[in-house]
Amino acid sequence: MSTIENAIESAKGYATAGIEKATELGQQAIHAIQEQIGDSAPFGGVTRKESHGPLSPAEEKKLEDALASRPTQKELQEKNILKNTKVAPSLQAKEEELKQQQLKDSLDTKLAMRPTPDELTQKNILKEEPTSNMEGGIQSGVQALEKSQLEATLEANLEHRPAPEELIKEGILNKDENPKIA
Repeated sequence: MSTIENAIESAKGYATAGIEKATELGQQAIHAIQEQIGDSAPFGGVTRKESHGPLSPAEEKKLEDALASRPTQKELQEKNILKNTKVAPSLQAKEEELKQQQLKDSLDTKLAMRPTPDELTQKNILKEEPTSNMEGGIQSGVQALEKSQLEATLEANLEHRPAPEELIKEGILNKDENPKIA
């Protein structure tokens, strides 16, 4: 087994032992790889000033801070960055496909149960729009005109409503009732 393979196997074995130990073993693996490839441009051109020495205290502090503030696996799963799955990797694609199909079926069921526009119009949730084939500007003008006509009709009816005395005379109101005029 080569130096790289030994370092990788060691890193895998100690990953559960803690972040510091895994970081140290990871650094050893990086150094072993850098020595084998000649340290020309390790890992896509990213180089360090002292590529073969230990981390400086400032670099160590920066690394510790970054590791301490990184999100947990659960947080990454909640943000849908990592998949929250307990199935074998070979079945994960099928699991995702199944979830998508279940979501689609659920949505189709909810859409089928949705009331039609006619039902919503009958329940006065939607307005009946006989002018729906007009352009937007014309349609809004028609609606404004209908509203102003309704207001004018209401005002005219309020102006011509009978006085309380007439309502008492016609037997609609009793003498002891005192209607309040707003």
